[in-house]
Amino acid sequence: MPILKVKRKGYVSMDREFLIRKDLSLKAKGLLAHMMTLPDNWRFTIDGLVHCHKESKTAISAALKELEQLGYLRRRYPRNEHGRIDHAEYTVCDIPIHEYETLVVDWSDNNAQKGEDL
Repeated sequence: MPILKVKRKGYVSMDREFLIRKDLSLKAKGLLAHMMTLPDNWRFTIDGLVHCHKESKTAISAALKELEQLGYLRRRYPRNEHGRIDHAEYTVCDIPIHEYETLVVDWSDNNAQKGEDL
């Protein structure tokens, strides 16, 4: 019997670790999953996230704070030449950022040419 394989576009691959954590609220899990689906050049703002969801600004802010406290979100506020905050830079990861930063991957050409597993 033939096997029917249906391929659909629009899939996102992410680590499921954050989805099974009991110390992370469902709201924060859903927001993180949504943020992981957005393009790499997306400029995050609280108002922009509120526009994408049914939740209030307070609820989105609370979820972002929760993600930040558990290490899934890092916010930076670069300043312009006048010393004022120009915008917020969000770093979002499906594993805690400090764990991601300690991963060691060898992308050298030697391994790629030899076809070795990384």
